[in-house]
Amino acid sequence: MMIKLRYVLFLLLFLTTSCAPPFFKKQPRLRYNISKYDKTTQHAWNAVDKFLQQCITSATPVAINRYSRIDTILIEKAAKKVEIHLTDPFSYMPFRPESVANIYSDVKKELGKKFRNYDVSIEVLGQPIEELIPNVYRAPADVDSTRLAKKVAYQPPLVTQLDAQFHPTSGLQGRHIALWPSHGWYYEQRLQRWEWQRARVFQTVEDLLPLSFVVPYLMPMLENAGANVLMPRERDLQSQEVIVDNDSPADSICYLEHAVTKVLPWREANDTGFAAGEMPYTGNVNPFKTGTSRVVKTDSTATASAAWIPDIPEDGKYYVSIAYAAADSHSTAAHYTVYHSGGKTEFAVNQQMGGKTWIYLGQFAFKKGFHPETQKVVLSNDILESSNLTPALTDDVIRINSSFGFNTVEKKSADNATNASRDGARWVSADAVRFGGGMGTISRGGTTSGRPRFTEAARYYMQFAGMPDTLVYNVTEKNNDYIDDYRSRGEWVNYLRGAPFGPSKNRLVKGLGIPIDLSLAFHTDAGYTRNDTTVGTLLIYSSTGSDSTRFFPDFVSRFASRDFTDILQTQLVDDIRSKYDPIWTRRGIWDRDYSEAYRPNVPAALLELLSHHNFLDMKFALDPRFRFDASRSIYKAMLKFLSIHNGFSYVVQPLPVDHFSAEFVDSRNVVLHWKPVSDPLEPTAEAQSYIVYTRVDSGDFDNGQVVFTDSLRIDTIQTGKIYSYKVTAVNAGGQSMPSEILSISCADSSKGTVLIVNAFDRVAAAATVEEGNLLGFVDLWDQGVPDRYDLNYIGQQYMLDANSKWIDDDAPGHGASYANYETKIIAGNTFDFPFVHGTSLRNLGYTFVSCSDEAVESRQVDLGKYAFVDFILGEEKETPAQRKDMPSRYQIYTPELRQALTNYVEHGGNLFISGSYIGSDLIEKPVVAAADSAFAKNTLKFIHRTNWAARSGGVLSVDKSMDSILHRFEFNTELNSKIYAAEAPDGIEPANKEGRTILRYEESNISAAVGYKGRCDIVLFGFPFETILGQSQRDAVMRAVMKWFE
Repeated sequence: MMIKLRYVLFLLLFLTTSCAPPFFKKQPRLRYNISKYDKTTQHAWNAVDKFLQQCITSATPVAINRYSRIDTILIEKAAKKVEIHLTDPFSYMPFRPESVANIYSDVKKELGKKFRNYDVSIEVLGQPIEELIPNVYRAPADVDSTRLAKKVAYQPPLVTQLDAQFHPTSGLQGRHIALWPSHGWYYEQRLQRWEWQRARVFQTVEDLLPLSFVVPYLMPMLENAGANVLMPRERDLQSQEVIVDNDSPADSICYLEHAVTKVLPWREANDTGFAAGEMPYTGNVNPFKTGTSRVVKTDSTATASAAWIPDIPEDGKYYVSIAYAAADSHSTAAHYTVYHSGGKTEFAVNQQMGGKTWIYLGQFAFKKGFHPETQKVVLSNDILESSNLTPALTDDVIRINSSFGFNTVEKKSADNATNASRDGARWVSADAVRFGGGMGTISRGGTTSGRPRFTEAARYYMQFAGMPDTLVYNVTEKNNDYIDDYRSRGEWVNYLRGAPFGPSKNRLVKGLGIPIDLSLAFHTDAGYTRNDTTVGTLLIYSSTGSDSTRFFPDFVSRFASRDFTDILQTQLVDDIRSKYDPIWTRRGIWDRDYSEAYRPNVPAALLELLSHHNFLDMKFALDPRFRFDASRSIYKAMLKFLSIHNGFSYVVQPLPVDHFSAEFVDSRNVVLHWKPVSDPLEPTAEAQSYIVYTRVDSGDFDNGQVVFTDSLRIDTIQTGKIYSYKVTAVNAGGQSMPSEILSISCADSSKGTVLIVNAFDRVAAAATVEEGNLLGFVDLWDQGVPDRYDLNYIGQQYMLDANSKWIDDDAPGHGASYANYETKIIAGNTFDFPFVHGTSLRNLGYTFVSCSDEAVESRQVDLGKYAFVDFILGEEKETPAQRKDMPSRYQIYTPELRQALTNYVEHGGNLFISGSYIGSDLIEKPVVAAADSAFAKNTLKFIHRTNWAARSGGVLSVDKSMDSILHRFEFNTELNSKIYAAEAPDGIEPANKEGRTILRYEESNISAAVGYKGRCDIVLFGFPFETILGQSQRDAVMRAVMKWFE
């Protein structure tokens, strides 16, 4: 007998629009009308309902969504079968073999003796609940093969760096991932203005917040694992842009072609290509249909080349992206070389895919101006051979033949390759090359956005990147950019992949032929609570596509997307609970037809990581350490899903190294030391080797060298130059994010050697207030410290009243923030300040070396070896965790560091320390320990006066030792893109008569620096040296400091 519920439950925990505010009205328990059914059936309904209520009220044996209900119960008495069909909310939880077994056990117990001999099946979403267990958690015999990727012919990846020192073998090599962060600045036709898609709250906006996870952390982690990452929004934060193109050469740019003979000349391709044309672009203009491209046949050696030489408008980092035509007859290893400030970097690009759009090669440093020999991109027509090629995934010439991925290659027949070229089987294509991200160039309502392209919604970048309008970015074919933006992203994925996975309007369109493996939409939500819990993490997938089927075009089950969402949510919640919040909220796993979840024809998930409207969630979201760890969790989840989906063993890339030091072992030879960092959350993430990258003076880092131990001796030091180093840890899964940067220099006729100790490790969100109804971030007290840079800060929070209600996105109530900094990049802790201090020391004729404070604390580096020590404190200070029951971090004066400093000054060392919280981190506490006051007074020879000694950065010399060199200078106190702001400098005073004030803040006349002469010589600044504005002023101040030690 089939018994169906007479009404449809349409109850929501949250509004069904992604990232919209939640609905928290308590719902009454719904009663079932089962009086007309026989007693056996009534018993079954009551038993199952009792089980559900038990789960809801006591989370036993599992916690379920409180809107879970019975949909249908089918009882076949003759066959002794019971099918229990539950409503969708029952599917929101994760299913595991143990939980499924417990569910069946408890349901059978509630059904009792009447059903003791019945086969019981519990179903939801049309599936037995055991089918909702992800493959990764199943026994091998129980794996659902319909959710696994189909075996396909090998394709070389879109882009491979040829001269990389390492290629992963158990990571994401050869994988292509579509990834996008949230919304973006868009044109609202109803209001006839450009605006954000979400409200400005808690110093950011959701249109930028996920970008601050993706660009600095998640995207590099995926690329470090070997993946090609594609984004429908601009990834380059550089607002400058130079496009060099064969169709539009101008006075400031240059496109050149070269051919050795007329046998293999460049020629115009038969199809259209990019041309900048007339900007801004109106309507649905496609710049990739307004120009031409060029082609030339490949040859066994480079007999033809094209060069793109930019006129760079200002020094900085620029992404280089290329355009070309794709065809089956084109090379799968087109040879590009980028010449930049760090040397040159080579790539192989598969030109059988990805044509007529922008393909990113990487980010590089360039100097301002036109430098034809050292700043350019060159495409050559040579067929890549093993003699000049590290392992890359290309079928033109080589295959990987290595268990670890370093340098063993297997070469195809050179004769075959040459013949393929000469009979016309392979061509290379040249079109435009772009340097930088630029400003928006799409006109809507008669105006462009007026903002950097990275802030704009995906709809506009897609048009600029050559996507077809009605198939991808203008799917409504109306003037509704809001809808087009979120609908376009899934169709962009489908167009990247192409037939038979093409866009919904035409599955058979050829598209770009890029074999996208996975899609992720990264958002934050808008729920809020007033208790001590987070809104937490929600994941959304769709078990049906736009064609209403439950299979992708290759007949892989769309429940593969559920596997991915479950793995992703599990990884995130487990890691966050381990490191930050033991009660982080795990929300549901929703099967919904959200556009970003159901449109992609590949496994896809929509992530709502946390709530940007909830204060506690935002205390985590604005912490750069949390962003790093959450991004690492997402990367790990992608890796683990693709591992089971595609059938390979995975290794997680290591964490960055620490305890870094760079010291001379004699006058010209340097030894670098570091230590690997184990990941307690991931046993495979152990370092097996390392890559050391080198920068000379103010250039860029080179492509690195592989090291198999935790140290490296370098014998190539030239006097007068500054050498800087960073290290990554490597294993079969990829390479870690980089270490801090240390610098050294050997001076001719050196005046002495200075050890620079980098003790500035802190990255943090702004200070917070939590007093009654006052909840929020208070920049006035502490603006926090970005990790290298911040792209999502929009301005100070001005609405701290937690009772203030949302009225409109322009009046969002609690959390409302100013907009005066949005679109600006804010400088933070670059982890490169030994270079700043060292440059002044080098200019004064001193040799210098550097190390991390961990190296000092662990006695890896002995301060006593050096006559002069320069401690960089920056904005280091003890910082509370987001939850009061979690430990604080970044304390400056650890017991180990105090001991090292005490020993150093007691033995007559010359000590220079600068930092904003040099005194306040010791003294400004609810209860000041006697040992802290004694250490400040007796060891460092100062007493603390105030933490807010000045708002402006003017400093005056008040001691002849300083005044004779520089009477006045300034340090930075304002947010900008060049150097972090020292917004709360310390006021410090001499502790005894042997010390004296040597600098005062101009505005307040409070003591800014203390000098001490005695058994040891000490100079202490209450502000960071590296924030002093101007190289000449820094040099003069450093000269005065070193003169104090004479």
